[in-house]
Formats: sequence, structure tokens, C-alpha cells
Amino acid sequence: MRKLLEKWKWLWGSDRTKYYAVTAVFVLSVFFFSENNVIRWINTRFEISRQEEIISEYRKNIKEAGRRLEALGSDLDTLETFAREDFYFHEPGEDVFVCMPE
Repeated sequence: MRKLLEKWKWLWGSDRTKYYAVTAVFVLSVFFFSENNVIRWINTRFEISRQEEIISEYRKNIKEAGRRLEALGSDLDTLETFAREDFYFHEPGEDVFVCMPE
């Protein structure tokens, strides 16, 4: 028991060892145990990157929809083609045949 106490005193006897231990506890608490730890920070960064990719896709889709809307509003033939192809519109007396891919 006495040897154990001597080793303990030797371990904690130096000021550097105390500073190292306190620093290690602080670093562990910041990196792993706090509410805003490094692991959560890294996961959040990956989530932000994924969300930014989704936002860029939506912006591309909005630009494409704006171009289509511009084209549909300016030309009646384009509007008629769009209505017939996408919504199966037809004029009275016409037959509509829908071919579904297999």
C-alpha cells in the first residue's frame, strides 16, 4: 500500500503532470462530452453540405421551370403541344391514344 501511495505522490508531485491531466480532461470534455462536441460539429457540417447540394438542385429546377413558363406564355403552339403531351388534352372530335412504356 505504501508503494502505491509513493507512486501516486510521485505521479501527482510534479506540476506538469497536473496540468497535463487537467488539459486532457478539458479536451475530452470539449471533444466528446459537451453539448456542442466535435463529433456533432462534423456531422452537422456533412448535413449542411448535403442540404446545399439539394438547394442547388432546386435552383436548377426553378430556372428550368421559369424557362418553360416563359416559352409556354409566349407561344400558343408550344402551349398546345405541352397540354396535349403532358395532360392529354384534345379538341372535340379527336381521339387520344396513350402509349405506356413497358
